Amino acid sequence: MSRVIDLVTLLAYSFTEDSFHQNAENFFNWAEEEKIELLVIGTVVLEAEAVYLAGKIPVSSEDWIAFIDDILTSPILNRVMLDKAIFREHLELYRGWKKGQFSYFDSFHGALAKVREIPLVTTDKVLLKESSIPTEDLRKF
Repeated sequence: MSRVIDLVTLLAYSFTEDSFHQNAENFFNWAEEEKIELLVIGTVVLEAEAVYLAGKIPVSSEDWIAFIDDILTSPILNRVMLDKAIFREHLELYRGWKKGQFSYFDSFHGALAKVREIPLVTTDKVLLKESSIPTEDLRKF
């Protein structure tokens, strides 16, 4: 079994002051016990950097570099690079039939979940509402 996780889930797990930290900790513990493969889209580091540079994450540079390093080196996170199918689905979600509904980076997470037919674990209400994307609400863990 596998799950796709987004930046919100990674942030919640990594930073104890996050309001969803306990949910994320419960999720990661469950994933470890059940031997769930955790997938992240390769663009997640670029998304993280954009959020940090916009001043939306109030942590030190050292803490942020450690967070990014964890994403890049963690043995439990399997980074999935873009391929044609994921990119095509990303474009469909971002610019296609529901133009403007998904953010640029959320459309990558949703595309990976759709193409691989694997639930995306998130708290994003727009993604959770979209019936064509398999999702699980992090808050339920």
